[in-house]
Amino acid sequence: MIQLLRFILIFTTIFMTIPLAIIATPFNDAEILYNSGQYAQSKAIYESLVTEYPHHGTLWYNLGNTYLKSDDLGMAIVSYRKATQRSGYNNNNDLIFNLTLARAMLIDKMSNEDTQSLFPWSNKLHTLSISTFFWAANGVLLLFLITWVIVRFYGRIEFIQNLFVIFLVLTLGGWILFGALYKVQVMTKYGVLISKKVPVKSGPSDALPTLFYIHEGIELTILKYSGEWSAVELNNGLKGWILLKELVLI
Repeated sequence: MIQLLRFILIFTTIFMTIPLAIIATPFNDAEILYNSGQYAQSKAIYESLVTEYPHHGTLWYNLGNTYLKSDDLGMAIVSYRKATQRSGYNNNNDLIFNLTLARAMLIDKMSNEDTQSLFPWSNKLHTLSISTFFWAANGVLLLFLITWVIVRFYGRIEFIQNLFVIFLVLTLGGWILFGALYKVQVMTKYGVLISKKVPVKSGPSDALPTLFYIHEGIELTILKYSGEWSAVELNNGLKGWILLKELVLI
């Protein structure tokens, strides 16, 4: 039994270490290039890395920094938004600060600020890791089940009963939060405009009237698709249609 546990531990360590060793050299090269001001070269390496490791939050964050330094605000916001949804990135304050900085540099600032001022909790849901809360909710659920078994089969010990109530509340709260995160980050589809200036049409056709114009970096909720067009809603409630090629979906 001990040998089996030792084998599992060694296998798990190797399994986790090999990807880190593979990624280490290009990651370090990209960091060196970034620190020396060679943002285009650094960006190329990070773009290659996120293609191979699309769920690595730190890579998306660093890629966002190279876009920000290159004044590519649309792709910077795309990268930061993707970093918020992925594991492996722990310095959330820097991520939120840089995302806020990129948004502050946009032409259409008000369309992002409207929702932030009215529903600040909604934007906060975009910066929480859904995978982290999934495992946290499962962990609390496991503790709740353990205390339930103890109470059920070993008597009503006051301390255990108190733990049972605490873990019950934490379990309910954890799964409610996970449900909110799932709705905001998975069920609802978002996009970021990457073109400098785009007309928003009244329907899925260039021949239809233009309602208004939007600019690079604006974040949109995707309502539905029609061919190469997408119906979108801005944070301030304005709606219309734009070509899908003008967006990067998150």
